[in-house]
Amino acid sequence: MSSARPEDGEAPAGSRDWGKITAIATAVGTLLAGIAALVSVFTYGSSSPARGTAPGPPSQAGAAPSASRETGPADSEDSGPADPSADPSTTSSPPAAPTTPRKPPIPRTAQFDLVEGYGFSLNDDPLRPGETGPQGQGFEVHWDDFFNALEADQGAKLIKDGSKSLADCKKATRFEDSLNEYLLVKGDRFCVISATGAVGLVEVTDLEPGTYFGLKVTVLPAPEPAAS
Repeated sequence: MSSARPEDGEAPAGSRDWGKITAIATAVGTLLAGIAALVSVFTYGSSSPARGTAPGPPSQAGAAPSASRETGPADSEDSGPADPSADPSTTSSPPAAPTTPRKPPIPRTAQFDLVEGYGFSLNDDPLRPGETGPQGQGFEVHWDDFFNALEADQGAKLIKDGSKSLADCKKATRFEDSLNEYLLVKGDRFCVISATGAVGLVEVTDLEPGTYFGLKVTVLPAPEPAAS
């Protein structure tokens, strides 16, 4: 009995099967190697730093600040203790010196006869008439025998408006420079306002025209400046 022989150039059936097995095994091995490579790539990529960022040492909490930010106690010690006087919040203005309140002026009264060529000033102490100069100068009020009048000088003003008190004189404003002696009668009153701030109330107590006037002069001195 004769067996079948393979044709020339054709591999035996057993060898063909083994070749297929070998090819399949090679393909499976290659596939498994590729899968393993892909798994390795994905695993490494998820644990490695982001692409383009150079890995560096991990930051440490509480690390010492850089030299440019170091302003520690050493600088303060070198500059010495702080001067409290340089801080405006710790300085205070010296207390103001107490001032003594001004004393209210006290009125004073004088009574005398005034004759031609004599005058008086409210601030005179004692308040007495004195002789005037050649032109009647030297006093706030004088009797001018040339004009037959009581004349105001030294910046003073006369007021004859019926005022009967120093309070009235302080409010009066009908200023005059002279009063005709022949228009004054016994009992008349007139005000004298000094340039210094003193106020006077003059009452004619007696008179003899062309000879003398009897005058009662009450003066409220100018307020004194406050003492420091």
